[in-house]
This record gives sequence, structure tokens and C-alpha cells, in this order.
Amino acid sequence: MLSLDQIGANPTLATEMPHDEVRRLYQLASAAQAALLVELVRGSMPLTMSPASRTLSVDQVADRLGRSPAFVRDLLRRGALPGRRLGKKYWGVLESELVAWQAAGRAIDTISSPTLP
Repeated sequence: MLSLDQIGANPTLATEMPHDEVRRLYQLASAAQAALLVELVRGSMPLTMSPASRTLSVDQVADRLGRSPAFVRDLLRRGALPGRRLGKKYWGVLESELVAWQAAGRAIDTISSPTLP
């Protein structure tokens, strides 16, 4: 019987496990994840997010770029700005991707179009 530590270290081991064992470990991992999340939220541990995992809203991105939310949504729809749909109505942009996008010289010029490298 494999442990979660072993599978975490080598995820391909899961492909060799019987289906019932996969289900059992998945249920244990889900219960553990729920219990750990409760402890994080209760404040026993600070819940922090690294910039790499922090998702920014369209309004937050617009503030950082000094542009309107409508302009940011247009960039997202065209694929000029990296982002992901969050449902049918909303967009999210990883903070790390926004920083990389800006660092790569994909700034906004004075006529509100992306400046290509």
C-alpha cells in the first residue's frame, strides 16, 4: 500500500494502483485538505498567497495599468494580456503573469494599444 507521501514524490505511481485504493486515498486526501483548510481559516496559521498564485481581477489589473476595466477586458479577449475566464462573466490574471507581461515590454502606449516587443 502506497502512502500519500510516496505518491506526492512520484505521481506516476498512482497509475499502478488498484481503482479502489485510488478512491480510498483520494477520500483521505480530501478529508485532510478540508481539515487543514479549516485550521488555516481559523487563524492557527496565516493564510498567505504567493504572488505567483494570486489572481487579480480586471479592476485590479486596470488600476495597475492606469487604464479602464473595459480596456483590460478587451486585451484579455484578444489574448494580448494573459488571463483566464472565471465562469462566463469574469476574468482573472495571475499577478506573476501580469508582472512578466509588463517586464517583457508589453506595455500600453499612449493611444491605448499594446506595445509589441
